[in-house]
Amino acid sequence: MNAREFEGNDLDEALGAASSALGRPVDELAWELVDEGRRGVFGLGARQVRVRVATGETHATSVPPAEPTSIAAPAPAPRVSPPAGLESTANRMLSLMGLRASASAVAHASGWTLRIDGPDLKPLLRNDGEVLEALEFLLQRMGRRSWPEAGSVRVECAGFRDRRDEELVALARETALAVSRTGKSEVLDELNPYERRLVHLTVRETQGVVSRSEGEGFLKRVRIERGSD
Repeated sequence: MNAREFEGNDLDEALGAASSALGRPVDELAWELVDEGRRGVFGLGARQVRVRVATGETHATSVPPAEPTSIAAPAPAPRVSPPAGLESTANRMLSLMGLRASASAVAHASGWTLRIDGPDLKPLLRNDGEVLEALEFLLQRMGRRSWPEAGSVRVECAGFRDRRDEELVALARETALAVSRTGKSEVLDELNPYERRLVHLTVRETQGVVSRSEGEGFLKRVRIERGSD
């Protein structure tokens, strides 16, 4: 697969340059960090962040799941072991929370899933998985600097995220159909990169409807609207 390199003052700027040049949303880019860059001292010795981005197909599959309530597990990425520190960091966080639980990493198409198991899972799932969501958010943010090669990091516990994925696919499909009928664009709540990718793939099922991410930072909203003729 061909690849091009892009630079920026930070990671977001470098990925933004790649997105503009390749005409694809940042969420759909397959990229790797080549150089973390350096701020320098009084401007001396500064070096920009550099990323390498694949210019061909960016997804393991271009066809979204056919059934809203059954999401096929993506094919494992060609990785042998998770990035150093990913599992140990997650397990350290669980230990500091006082939970008898452990995390193990399993590859998915665009990164790694941390599956949590143990006798103390209920606190993670209370309030509609609020703690589980917070844990994933922290690991995603940490990963951008500590293990950027990991890609998307998900946290799964007792099937919670699998059920959320099913609900998100159903919502995206229903919203796309509504936009197709009414012509009125709709905006979904803030989503992380993995969730946005899932929405983008699902929206492709509906002819004449497109989706795009809006906002800045890790969490962004997704706008679903009719495509231009």
